[in-house]
Amino acid sequence: MMIKVLLALIALVIPLSVAFITFNYYKPDTEVLTINDTVRECKGMMNGDCRYVVYTDKGVYENKDTAVYFKFNSSDLHNILLGLKGKQATLRSYGFRIPLFSSYKNIIEVVE
Repeated sequence: MMIKVLLALIALVIPLSVAFITFNYYKPDTEVLTINDTVRECKGMMNGDCRYVVYTDKGVYENKDTAVYFKFNSSDLHNILLGLKGKQATLRSYGFRIPLFSSYKNIIEVVE
């Protein structure tokens, strides 16, 4: 009987934990911050595996396309961010900063 209760608790806790983490990962945050720098980093010379990294006074962000928010304008957004260097901006982003995996919060949009 005790094993069934324990298995039932595990069967309930694991899906709820996954749902909670997933919800918090994709929930957008809005922050006012200062853009310090923005760069394009590429892993290799020929493979085209590049990303835009944005350095701010409140941390490092990434600017990449995402189907979740129907955002496919990373290059255009990078150009806007270049013009905002040294200025305050409001960013909407989602995700977690996980240094172990070099994972950054992804920028959805910028409000000047």
